[in-house]
Amino acid sequence: MKGRAIADRDFTASFRLAPAAKDADLVDEPARRHGLDLPLFGPVARRLRHGATEDPGEDFSATYLTSAPTNAGLAEPDLVT
Repeated sequence: MKGRAIADRDFTASFRLAPAAKDADLVDEPARRHGLDLPLFGPVARRLRHGATEDPGEDFSATYLTSAPTNAGLAEPDLVT
């Protein structure tokens, strides 16, 4: 569903980064507090928080730009971590 939009750099918000980051924190923080091992959720939550800091109004799929390989022709070099 989002693949074509990502390739076209169309990040029209259907689920904005700010609420996505908030929702991720609602899972990540209590899980850590209770010692639950959710190894993928921490990095996902951090990526959403980073994206929400950069542009909270973008669609959550915009986080792709922070991790896309520079040779994919989609990422802006200053956004790649």
